[in-house]
Amino acid sequence: MIRPAEFIDIAAKLAAKLAARPQATEAELRTAIGRAYYGAIHLAKQFLDSLSLPLKVSIHELHRYLSNSGNARARLAGDGIAHLQTQRIRADYQLDQPLARHGADPLMHARMCVESAKNVESLLAPCTVAQAADEIKTGIAEFLKRDPKHRASRSPN
Repeated sequence: MIRPAEFIDIAAKLAAKLAARPQATEAELRTAIGRAYYGAIHLAKQFLDSLSLPLKVSIHELHRYLSNSGNARARLAGDGIAHLQTQRIRADYQLDQPLARHGADPLMHARMCVESAKNVESLLAPCTVAQAADEIKTGIAEFLKRDPKHRASRSPN
């Protein structure tokens, strides 16, 4: 069974390999961004699953719970995942658009996405401590009471 962090490791290795090569292909850069996102979102899913909350939404919506948990680290992790999701969508679906905006270096952009995923991992690690996990669980439960539409009945994927 694969661990979510392995996706981030693969993305980091790919980005490092591409940095050492003068001609990284756009497909390789886009792949690194996708793996970084999926590593981060699966880390979030793994963490949220450990809280035993009834979150029946698409995996791609899980960052909203972290962002609205009331815990600073979880909020930053959720916001980081939301940013990575935007980058992953650009990398996977907006093939006619530049990978990086505003003339930024595409390789540097991919490496920054990998670093963002590593940051999500670092932010979520302390959240597993009982006190923080309880705070986050309570915060998410309050969020669900305030905004019941996030208790969506869509099946997880």
